[in-house]
Amino acid sequence: MLASCQVCPRGWRPCSLRLRIGRTRPRQSARLPSSLTGGLLLLAVGGGGCSSRFGAPDPATTQGADVLDLWRVLVLTGIGVGGFVLALLAWTIVRHRRPGGAGAGEGGLPPQTRENIPLEIAYTAVPLVIVAVLFALTVRVQRPVTRLAANPGLRVEATAFQWGWRFAYPGRDVTVLGDSNTPPTLVLPLAVTTRLELASPDVIHSFYVPSFLQKRDVIPGTVEEIDVTPTRVGRYAGYCAEFCGLDHARMTFDVEVVTQPDFERWLAEHRQEPDAGGRESGTDGDGTADPSGQARVAVAGTGTRGGGRS
Repeated sequence: MLASCQVCPRGWRPCSLRLRIGRTRPRQSARLPSSLTGGLLLLAVGGGGCSSRFGAPDPATTQGADVLDLWRVLVLTGIGVGGFVLALLAWTIVRHRRPGGAGAGEGGLPPQTRENIPLEIAYTAVPLVIVAVLFALTVRVQRPVTRLAANPGLRVEATAFQWGWRFAYPGRDVTVLGDSNTPPTLVLPLAVTTRLELASPDVIHSFYVPSFLQKRDVIPGTVEEIDVTPTRVGRYAGYCAEFCGLDHARMTFDVEVVTQPDFERWLAEHRQEPDAGGRESGTDGDGTADPSGQARVAVAGTGTRGGGRS
């Protein structure tokens, strides 16, 4: 290529300059090595929960504590398997990062192996063993969590309807009723096994309290039963976890766990008096029908919703 050179021993005459094109050293990529990326991802997964619960709520029931123990085993197993796979990938990338590396054969490729029966048996059997162990641990935890006590200390009939909840205490003459505008509060005594009998008169709902680490679908025509034994005094948020229509997102409730004396005091304060006004069962004070098909008692909630929750 010819160029007009201003600084040339031959003056201002054009001189021939040979430009070396395409021989420059390529720029290094700004991407992180795959092994480093995998290590950072593993660190993020392992430390994402910022606690030994790995992101799960602090359980407020004995059943929730069992579920949390299983969750820890599942997460740690996943971290171990993921770390092993990433380590193998990193070793492969580093060892065979360029043709002609260590152990390279003809054509710059590593030695080609047709089969390795022991290795194939190992990478087939080991995952099966891991899955079988996790399955056995899950069954071992699921049985006591779903087992119903022979004589629960308290029974509560929980009725889910569009879009609210009704909690009735049979034999105690107390009913708590709320809707999407006035979420109700389910009050439970501390350290007492409570049988929750879940029912729905309309569509499928789902009873979910994150701090209980349990969720149970509520299906029309059936009564689902679960036992919970609270272990900590506090206030916990509850939700319908199954899409059930327009106001599903607002179909919430609270669970308040109190000591046994406080629970008895609460029952005494909210016990339903005999109806002297001649109102029909299944209506509230202004004659509006109760969506759950039961009599409304003037207990929409036992506290404000929000900052006081655990």
